[in-house]
Amino acid sequence: MKANHRSSAAGLMQKVLAERSFKPNTSTRQVLSDTIFPNTHRSFHLESSTATLQFASTTHDSLDVIPSASRQLIATLKKTDWLDRIFVISGLAVLFILKQPIINRGFHIAFF
Repeated sequence: MKANHRSSAAGLMQKVLAERSFKPNTSTRQVLSDTIFPNTHRSFHLESSTATLQFASTTHDSLDVIPSASRQLIATLKKTDWLDRIFVISGLAVLFILKQPIINRGFHIAFF
């Protein structure tokens, strides 16, 4: 069993050396380090990307409320705008009605 394990490890090492075309005097530690480092580096970037995507998803979910709140606010402002217009027009109509007897009579008395 131990011999089989050693032969498979040696076979793996030869395969890695053949794939990477390392120099024959490269140490085992250097070969393993060169093989493992890119995988560790990829794993780190994968975890970082996952964290970024989770943050973006959480932010998107929290900002999803804003459009509906904005629609409600705009609808309320439109309603208030129409009420303001009605009040202004009504106020102008009342002032015009009051102008007829008060101001016209005052001008008539003052200048005639």
